Amino acid sequence: MKDRQRRVAMWAAIALYLVGLGFLGGITVERVRFSRERGAAVARFETAAGQLRARMMTLERGAPGDDAVR
Repeated sequence: MKDRQRRVAMWAAIALYLVGLGFLGGITVERVRFSRERGAAVARFETAAGQLRARMMTLERGAPGDDAVR
């Protein structure tokens, strides 16, 4: 009887270990994927912001009648 209980406890511990390992592996994969997606989104934002700044500077430099408005 004790031998059977030991085997059941050992298999339960192994199963718990594998579930925990799978859980941690899933978290790691999700974090890497999220970080990659976030990096791409930030890069797109930075590109758009740089284009907007360049456009605003162009408009400020070349505004016709700029002296008359002030």
